[in-house]
Amino acid sequence: NFDIPKGKSNPRPEFSLKDWQKLTKFMRGWVDEEFSYKRGKSYKSPRIYRERFYLQQYILILGNTGIRIGEARNLRWIDLSSITIENEEERLVLTVDGKTGRRDVIANQGTETYFKRLAEFRTEELGKTPDRNEFVFCHNDGTSVQSYKKGYQNLLTLCGLRETPNGDYRTIYSLRHTYATMRINEVPIYQLSVNMGTSVKMIEEFYSHARVRSKSFAKSMTQ
Repeated sequence: NFDIPKGKSNPRPEFSLKDWQKLTKFMRGWVDEEFSYKRGKSYKSPRIYRERFYLQQYILILGNTGIRIGEARNLRWIDLSSITIENEEERLVLTVDGKTGRRDVIANQGTETYFKRLAEFRTEELGKTPDRNEFVFCHNDGTSVQSYKKGYQNLLTLCGLRETPNGDYRTIYSLRHTYATMRINEVPIYQLSVNMGTSVKMIEEFYSHARVRSKSFAKSMTQ
């Protein structure tokens, strides 16, 4: 599933903060790109726009929740809720069902924006509010999108992020790993493991390197 060719060493290549920012910035223009067709006229293909728009939100959501590919594939509108924290702020909650069973996932602040974009797009496409049991990531006919692999790989190639500086190929799983390496310096490992539906041992084994490299870790270790 990791799509790593022979000779590549790291099965979990993530995006650095700099590369993540490069990707998200690139996608803004990429989604709205116009295509030239016959007679020299610029034309934005509705089909291509839809595919790119959905992929953009997919990447942003996976990168800000850490959910697995299968969990995203099965996600329905009815699985979204919220929880109120201090100062009456709300955080989006995703109830996912995947490899490790059913669990609630607290999304990063701002993730609700990406779901709102999808809901508005789908409402306009249907001419009505989508059914709450419909898949979030769906085709025109409402069936679940099984894979974004090809579009994702083409996108990364276009913006020069398909490979890491070490020569490892990034895959869709890299979005989950990016979430983990960015959050490990912000939240306790146990809480992160619960939110990601994995063990503390797995978090420590695959992502502790990100904590050691952090400035806050270096500071606390040398006080």
